[in-house]
Amino acid sequence: MKLRNVMFGLVIALAVSCGSKETKENDTVATDSTATEAVETKAPASVKETLTKVWVVDDINYNVGLNAEKDKEAYKAQLEKVLADMKGKSELNLGADGKVTVEMMDHTNTIKNYTGTWSLTDEDKTLNVMPEGALDPFQWTIWEISPESLSLLINNTTMKFVPKK
Repeated sequence: MKLRNVMFGLVIALAVSCGSKETKENDTVATDSTATEAVETKAPASVKETLTKVWVVDDINYNVGLNAEKDKEAYKAQLEKVLADMKGKSELNLGADGKVTVEMMDHTNTIKNYTGTWSLTDEDKTLNVMPEGALDPFQWTIWEISPESLSLLINNTTMKFVPKK
């Protein structure tokens, strides 16, 4: 009977030790394969990096910021006349060095050119454009931003820009 108990104990010990060894080898292989399959992730671009390019006007939303319906209609009529001329021609060139050139057509079809500097404030939610010789910067709220689209709230109007091609 003692021999039977000893043999049973040895079989159990052998089975347990073999199972442990196999698990350890599998764990090692799994760990090694995971380590070699590391995926490289790229950090998202900052607002400044995303802004740094030449943007052109693509669309105008005249409904934002205007309260009275008659104001919206009058502004809409005025902007629809110049939107076709502005689209693709009015540019905002934001350089990585903080320099800016702006070529913008206003509601009277007059092209206005500015050179100066640009910066971000309000936790990167406001674009400040300081034309050379001006006392105060233009301050435009960044409404939406992505690598392919920029919407700025400018004088009660949201102007949508896309990268120049």
